[in-house]
Amino acid sequence: MEVQRLLRSVGRDAGRGDAGRGRGGAARRARAAGGRAGARRGAAEGQEPDRRRLLPQPAEPVLPARAAALLRRLGGLESPQHVGREDAGGDARGRAAGGGEVLHAREPHRGDLPAQGRDVRRAGSRGARRPAGRAAADVPRPAAADPRRRRRGATRAGDRRARSTEGGAAPRVRGARGADGANDARATRGTARRAGRGGGAVSTFGITSRRTRVALAATALVACAPLAAAADSAIPPRPEQLTFAALDFEVPRAEALRHTEGLGGAVAYVVPDRALPLVNVVLHLRTGAFREPAELPGLAALTARLMRVGGTTGRTPEEFDERADFLAAQIGVTSGDTGTRASLNVLSHSLDEGLDLLFDMLRNPRFDTSRLEIERGKALEAMKQRNDDASDILAREQGWLFYGRDHFGARQATAAQLAAIDREALLDFHRRTFGPEGLVIAVSGDVDPVDVLARIARRLDGWQAAESASWPPSTPDYAPAPGLYRVEKDIPQGKVVVGHRSLAVDDWTDPQLAAIEVMNDILGGGGFTSRLVKRIRSDEGLAYGASSRFGLGAFWPTTFTMGYASKNPTVAYALEILLEEFERIRAEPVSQEELRVSKGSFVDTFPRSFESAAQIAATFAQDEILGRSHEYWYGYRARIEAVDAAQVLAAARRHLDPARLAILVVGKWSEIAPGDPEGRATMAQFGGGKSTELPLRDPLTLEPLAAP
Repeated sequence: MEVQRLLRSVGRDAGRGDAGRGRGGAARRARAAGGRAGARRGAAEGQEPDRRRLLPQPAEPVLPARAAALLRRLGGLESPQHVGREDAGGDARGRAAGGGEVLHAREPHRGDLPAQGRDVRRAGSRGARRPAGRAAADVPRPAAADPRRRRRGATRAGDRRARSTEGGAAPRVRGARGADGANDARATRGTARRAGRGGGAVSTFGITSRRTRVALAATALVACAPLAAAADSAIPPRPEQLTFAALDFEVPRAEALRHTEGLGGAVAYVVPDRALPLVNVVLHLRTGAFREPAELPGLAALTARLMRVGGTTGRTPEEFDERADFLAAQIGVTSGDTGTRASLNVLSHSLDEGLDLLFDMLRNPRFDTSRLEIERGKALEAMKQRNDDASDILAREQGWLFYGRDHFGARQATAAQLAAIDREALLDFHRRTFGPEGLVIAVSGDVDPVDVLARIARRLDGWQAAESASWPPSTPDYAPAPGLYRVEKDIPQGKVVVGHRSLAVDDWTDPQLAAIEVMNDILGGGGFTSRLVKRIRSDEGLAYGASSRFGLGAFWPTTFTMGYASKNPTVAYALEILLEEFERIRAEPVSQEELRVSKGSFVDTFPRSFESAAQIAATFAQDEILGRSHEYWYGYRARIEAVDAAQVLAAARRHLDPARLAILVVGKWSEIAPGDPEGRATMAQFGGGKSTELPLRDPLTLEPLAAP
């Protein structure tokens, strides 16, 4: 648990989540705003925006002007962003000489236009088809122009080419700007078009020859033919027959990125990345809940929060915030059980001033009393809601079951203890525990390693905490008791966690760790491919999800847990299935297919830990904090791929112990205890038929509430 709490934010602040976005200018922001226009929170069913309208529109390929015009008219480059003028009732696009068919790809039966794909040719055009026995002169002429088309055409009169509909090809009409002749020509063509025949128009794209059109289409088809043939030959008939080339990825060498010179004992990992003019700096300090007084739980977290929002000795909180905003700098401090991290993300040309703000905050906090009152008020409101969510109750009681109430990893503050944290307590904790001892720094972005480390070293000079940290933190002195525990909460779904303590790691390259990871992944850590999800959700429909987690402790044993939430009457039946799978993975080897899928997921996703400069720096900094050799990463995939079914079975039998299981249930016991309405399971089957009730506690005092 201490590892996860220490590093739960690794990578979260290491870089801006939208660092690659947000600078695209007004056009990009306008498009984004348009996509969000209909997606408002709380939209009633049936009022959600049409998702298809939110999809990015396909870009048209870059083709020579004539080829693009031709393919667009054939529907190949039909743009869904604008209604074609011809479709809209006007006649802006004209017709290609030669009388090729008009495709209305969006609406095949638009008014009295022919259906999509129908071959329509115009009288008087080259190669026009006529019914047997009818001559061109038999084609009826329109009595009058369509007024709607006249109005639409009048706005662009003289900009179009036209032909008369008097049988054969007519001379072109050029330059008749505003003239009635141009409007009449459009109207005549439009009426004839609705009749399915009439005068053909010369294309506005200048393609006047059917031979040219056919030649361009043939060229496009010939160019695409090899691609289509290659695609057909490369795609197998079944998805499971797809094959992929082996992933070629090498982990960066940590020793080339590690720096210690001139840092006064601190260790830094610097990973340059010039893609964006941004710099990320993360400082991992050796202070946290493990150094706070037992009578003041929450002091470390509140100190970190007030360091950021409470100003510095030289700047008021408002001045500090204003300057950070002016620099577009993101600055933060968070504290966990075994560590505190301070972070800076700033434009590279403002790095010096950003570092000034960061170290001013770390070394000279003001702890403004008005901001302290605000933050204590927020914390008090959060306390009042401790029992509102059953998940919070479950987490609190689980921590006490596995670590006891006195260990810093499970301590909970009361309202009285929160009130006792005043400005003097914050100043004293900062003075005693904040300093560069054991400092690990991760830097990434648009930097030169030598230059950025010199800047940091200058700001570290003379900084020292009053007390030295005891490292590593103390191990919990508590032995969890197995059994069935319950907390009464009137909710329709019971929440369940089952588990015991896990192990602390001495050697991170031990092959058994890889077997444990694969074992847990198959049991419940692998999502929809895991056994718990398949049985409890997919097969029985008893829960939206079920999972397992096997924690690996760097300093002390953490926990192995399994959990789910199900409606009260089916909690017992889901628990029976969960324990069946727990026993099965200890009793028989996993299948080769399960082994293949699980190992493949670890190996294939492995590069994600190193996909950005910020992640590379954060990963190696984490190694430094935990005392884990970087060799762990270089042999990771080989150790995973070497795992076989026998090793998974051995790991399950060694590290999963049914005799140590503690079962914790939060829910309405009167509905949970009788079990499944169909009689498949009851809660009397578990915990030796006995259960221990844990009281629901007052959210402010943590004392048991009186029974209703």
